[in-house]
Amino acid sequence: MNDINELLVGVSLLYSKFESNEYEAILSSYILQSIDHENVIKEVSVIGERDSVLNDEFYIKYFGIEDIFKVVGPISDGALLGRMTVWDKTMQDAVELVLSENKFSINLSKQFSRNWYLATPVYYVTSKESDDARIISCHCLVESLKTSSVENKARLIANSSMFKRKIVELDSEGLVVEELNFLGFENISNIKDDIMQGGPFMKLSKMFNSEDEIRTLLIDNEELIGFFDNF
Repeated sequence: MNDINELLVGVSLLYSKFESNEYEAILSSYILQSIDHENVIKEVSVIGERDSVLNDEFYIKYFGIEDIFKVVGPISDGALLGRMTVWDKTMQDAVELVLSENKFSINLSKQFSRNWYLATPVYYVTSKESDDARIISCHCLVESLKTSSVENKARLIANSSMFKRKIVELDSEGLVVEELNFLGFENISNIKDDIMQGGPFMKLSKMFNSEDEIRTLLIDNEELIGFFDNF
């Protein structure tokens, strides 16, 4: 993991948690060490089986892959852990996504595994060549010994040419570094698990009425194969 532009695979895996007659969809996002289709599927299956839980109080069942995406390493400060694009939005729409520091979900009183943090910088893109204005947000890995320094370090990374070049590397719309206008962060949070030992870098959850509704979140096999065809 020493190449500055090393491409890795990220996955968001879908689980269902059934407790007290309620269904909760859980998304856990991981960085995988392989970019080979068969090896990724094997690695994902191992993680899913490992993280499934059955006991007297609740049941966590692994369903499959909700999303698969490229990660631009190395896995250290400034790793790009996936990016999202929203089209046809204004600068004001982008600004409204940005949180003030006191609303970040980072726990200032506790440090977790290896002092890793997840920042989500927001950029607004305007192009002189087209009307394709859009919002790009990313997941950025930040490592800091002091929690109080995380935001400043994340801001330096988000504004750096090196990180912006990683965003451009994953773009298929002719984006250039100069078009990326950094506005702030959607969030900054602690990473609680050791991602180098197979732990998730992010977890999200939402309530649903049934397991069938949760299953609709899974990507289909065609999309999964297409990802590796274009890797």
